[in-house]
Parts: sequence; C-alpha cells; structure tokens
Amino acid sequence: MAFRFERPPALVVEGGHVASGQKVAAVVAMSIPKDVVSNVKGRLLKILVENGKPVEYGQKLMVVEVER
Repeated sequence: MAFRFERPPALVVEGGHVASGQKVAAVVAMSIPKDVVSNVKGRLLKILVENGKPVEYGQKLMVVEVER
C-alpha cells in the first residue's frame, strides 16, 4: 500500500519545539489522512521526508532531541 507524507508548514518547523501528543504531520493512504503525533517532548532537529513524498510503514519521518 502506498502512503503519502503531508506536513503543513504551520504545524512544525526544524529547530522548533514539539510537545508529547502534538500533531506534527499526516500520512495519507487511499485519500484518508492519519495524524502523526509526537510521543515525546523535545526539539525537532530534522524532517527526513519532503512534503508530498511517498513513505513506507515503519519509515522514520523526523528526528527529535528529547527533553526530560
């Protein structure tokens, strides 16, 4: 099954902070979006996938430096 990565620019930016439970992007399959939610609090270091590009199940999408 093909998935598409979607990240509206207003959600998160590299260098910005994310909260646990915060929506950071969406993955779309068969025209149905599924929210991608952060499970950690920290600073977003890198977005690994370009907006609109295909992704696979289990693929890393972002790198977050965890804050404790």
